[in-house]
Amino acid sequence: MKAITAKTLLTALVLTSALGSLNVQAAPSYLSPNPPPNSIEDRFRLEVDLLRGSYDTQLRFDPTIQTPGTTLSAEDDLGLDDSQLVLQLELTLLPGKHHLVRLHGLSMRRDGFKVLNRTVVFDTSTYNAGERV
Repeated sequence: MKAITAKTLLTALVLTSALGSLNVQAAPSYLSPNPPPNSIEDRFRLEVDLLRGSYDTQLRFDPTIQTPGTTLSAEDDLGLDDSQLVLQLELTLLPGKHHLVRLHGLSMRRDGFKVLNRTVVFDTSTYNAGERV
């Protein structure tokens, strides 16, 4: 067994004290109060969703309180689609520690036409059977 000399012991002591005096900080932990951002999602997030939407729209517009209008189904009577794919977008920005900016969009546009098979009273207008609306 090799004997430890005074020179080796002194060298070990100097190295230990030198390393101990360095101002070395541990890397921030995710358990610390201010964890570092670990991905782009901590500052920016974009979500794109494609949904299948279905509709069942009933409407009626009365010309007066005493005279009720005709109840219509937008899908059956007016020819609007009863389902469609709906695109939904959401952008979230986290510019600072206590700030959040969220932009959200959803589009549900429909159009259609149909030839009426019955007379319809809508507000002060009357649409006869056979008219295209």
